[in-house]
Amino acid sequence: MMVLAFLITILVLNAVFMEPLFELGVNIIHSMQVGFESKVFAGFMNFFSLICNTPIISLVFLIEMGLAKHKLKAIIHLSFFLLGFHIIAILKAAYQQSRPIWVSSEIQRWEWFCPTDFGNPSGHSYVAFPLFEPLFSKYEVFENLKLAWIFSIFFGIVVPFSRMYLGVHSMNQIFFGFSFGMAWILIYRYGLR
Repeated sequence: MMVLAFLITILVLNAVFMEPLFELGVNIIHSMQVGFESKVFAGFMNFFSLICNTPIISLVFLIEMGLAKHKLKAIIHLSFFLLGFHIIAILKAAYQQSRPIWVSSEIQRWEWFCPTDFGNPSGHSYVAFPLFEPLFSKYEVFENLKLAWIFSIFFGIVVPFSRMYLGVHSMNQIFFGFSFGMAWILIYRYGLR
């Protein structure tokens, strides 16, 4: 029940603060790109961005299906993840907010692949937790659950940061995607259990 309240709250907050956070994000992106222009760092950020692209997600699920001792767990994880991914697509169509690279000529597009859909919420920021946390913890990639969460949190922070640095998402878009992903993983871990 609390997670549902959290989801409703982030939907409302996203609608209320969408434009001011978008503008603030555009300014932050411009400052990051001007202050730290590096092809090596941009390549590093593109690597983390690619981890959450559709072909890599598909590969991760194929590996999960092959390695999972309990195939039903893997199917449930895939189904629940895809349901959240479809909700993200519906929300993008509902909000129809542009990406920073579409509205500001000061922002450079450093992402290797050009995004063509709307930017709010960030699908990459959503993917970071619901995709990787169950793999790291539930399927015992790490023996230590704390290490699994640390690795998941690392992806959960670096992937949204990379999306801003590359110029394809603003602050409100990554916050919304990240918050939705966190709520989604809590529903998966504790609601479905």
